[in-house]
Amino acid sequence: MKCLWWMKCPVDEVSLVNELSLVDELFNGRNPVDKLCLMNNECELGWTYFNLTHGCYKVLSNLNFELAQEECSLQKSGSLVSIHNHEENEFVNNLVEKSIKWDFNSNILLTAWIGLHDLTFNKKWRWPDDSMVDYTNWNIGEPNGEFGRESCVETIVRLDKPNPRNPIMSHSWNDIPCSVIRPAAVCKYKRKYCGAHQGQNNSADRSEEAFYRIVELICLNNFN
Repeated sequence: MKCLWWMKCPVDEVSLVNELSLVDELFNGRNPVDKLCLMNNECELGWTYFNLTHGCYKVLSNLNFELAQEECSLQKSGSLVSIHNHEENEFVNNLVEKSIKWDFNSNILLTAWIGLHDLTFNKKWRWPDDSMVDYTNWNIGEPNGEFGRESCVETIVRLDKPNPRNPIMSHSWNDIPCSVIRPAAVCKYKRKYCGAHQGQNNSADRSEEAFYRIVELICLNNFN
């Protein structure tokens, strides 16, 4: 047995090699860094992890679109959320409802900023993280540009008393002027490779980081 300085438990070298040999089988041949990210699904304090996107999400409150995007960019270099499928849309809306205390007696509609926008007014919607617009969930009749410059988008988190003459679907999207203050806004950042620094592309360095993290996880599992 020997004690490695970066761990608080003893490791038998033969057992370690045997355990490491199971990693490829367990994770179906994924590369070591991807294995680590699958094994560690934590986000920074105050953020919520979503396993389908490997992203971290946070709800802000009472901001217009510009201030919401600015605040998101200051936190973990994130941005207002981009949404790419039905499951992520449901996750985002449910997270807002859990995070915001809302009095439906005073306002029947709870909405939140998402990142979709057309700030150049060229009828081309974009996400602030420059990802592809491969999913939308517009409400009936939207986007309609009703006020002439509705170039930002909110998601309708909850409608307490639906009006049959004005159909609004929960978790659907509505274009709206960017200057309007909304009760919530959702930030998102994508978790980078575990232990890798921004701009780090050296595969050897990442593999070494992966090795130490795998050993640490095995150690904690066996000796704690």
